[in-house]
Amino acid sequence: MLTLRQSSNESGSSNATKLSKKDILQNTLEEARTVLPGVQAIFGFQLIAVFNKPFYDLSYSDQVIHLAALCLSVLSGCLLMAPAAYHRIAEKDAVSEDLLNYSGRTLCAAMLPLALSISMDIYVIAKLVTQETLVSVLLGLFTLLIANYFWFFIPLRAQRRKAKQPQV
Repeated sequence: MLTLRQSSNESGSSNATKLSKKDILQNTLEEARTVLPGVQAIFGFQLIAVFNKPFYDLSYSDQVIHLAALCLSVLSGCLLMAPAAYHRIAEKDAVSEDLLNYSGRTLCAAMLPLALSISMDIYVIAKLVTQETLVSVLLGLFTLLIANYFWFFIPLRAQRRKAKQPQV
C-alpha cells in the first residue's frame, strides 16, 4: 500500500490516504493519457513542417536538428504508451510492484526526450525567424531549462523534502 499525502496540518504532521496498487496504476495511466495527446500534437506539427517551403530554407544541420527532435517525440510517445502495453501483455490480470515501478519510470523517462524535442524545435523556429544562431541557442536552452525546472527540479526537491520529514 502506498501513501498519498493530502496536506499538512498546523502541527506539521500530514494527513495521508493509503492508495491501493490498482489506484496507483490508474493514476499513472491517467497521467500518461494526459500527456500523450500533447506529444501527439507536437509530433503532428513536426511532421507537417517538412512539407512547407520555409523548412527547406533552413540549413542542412538545422533540418537534421528538426529530424532529431521528431525522433525524440516518437521516443517520448513510445515511453508514454509503454505502461499500458506492458499491463495488457504482461500483467493484464494483476497489478504488481514491477508494473508500478516500470510505469512510473517510463512516464518520467518520457519527459526528458519531450523536453529535448521541444527545445530543439524552439531552436529551429527561432533560427528561421531571427536568423541568429546565438539567440536561437539561448531560446532553445531556456526552453529546456524551464521544462526541466517544472518537470524534474520541483518534483525532486519535494521528494527530498518529504524524505527529510520525520514519519509519524
